[in-house]
Amino acid sequence: MNNFFKKLTIVSLATLMVILTTVACSKSYNNIGKNENIKVASNIDNDTNNKKRDYIKVYNDTINKMNKGMSGIVTTGDINLDYLYGMIIHHQGAIEMSENLLKYEGQNSQVKQLAENIINAQIDSIIKMNAMIDDLSKSPVIDETKEESYLKEYNKALKNMMDRFSKLELSENIDRNFLQGMIIHHQGAIDIVNAVLKYSDNDDIKAMAKEEAKSQEPQIDEMKKIIDLIR
Repeated sequence: MNNFFKKLTIVSLATLMVILTTVACSKSYNNIGKNENIKVASNIDNDTNNKKRDYIKVYNDTINKMNKGMSGIVTTGDINLDYLYGMIIHHQGAIEMSENLLKYEGQNSQVKQLAENIINAQIDSIIKMNAMIDDLSKSPVIDETKEESYLKEYNKALKNMMDRFSKLELSENIDRNFLQGMIIHHQGAIDIVNAVLKYSDNDDIKAMAKEEAKSQEPQIDEMKKIIDLIR
């Protein structure tokens, strides 16, 4: 547990440094999305207990925060840095979604363990990404033409992810809600990975991106199997 909170502290500080570094060294500002709030459709009625209603409120707040963060990233001219900045916000969304599940006590032990695994994996990934940002920021590879092409695909992936979130109907089952939302989240990561793999010439970024996809795909399969069991 101590190591868990230590990791959270490291990620919080590192994320703050990313924000400060981005603002300080950015070349341009990219209005990727409209920052529209996502209102997830839900069949939760007024008789649902407070815990489930609170879970859904935090869930929606987390999705909207991730949407605004990812659509409002400060661009750098270097697609590798752009990818890292966007993916860190994406990963932070997964952490907060998983913390929400644990806070409001989902009932399925497999889902709880999955949430804990996601938190640990995403924290480790954010730490690695921040280290890579520190390295790449020393000599960014500026190519605004390539960046424009990458951002079009990044924007498309982000819009598709948010569209799927907006169409998701939540139920009274917190575990099921978490799994459905996380499947959408992970697929969004894979789509963004495919975009950066198409345009990046950086071997380290490409290796990291491939590893991201490799870790997300089996988790998607696992979550779909668990959903079938808790119907």
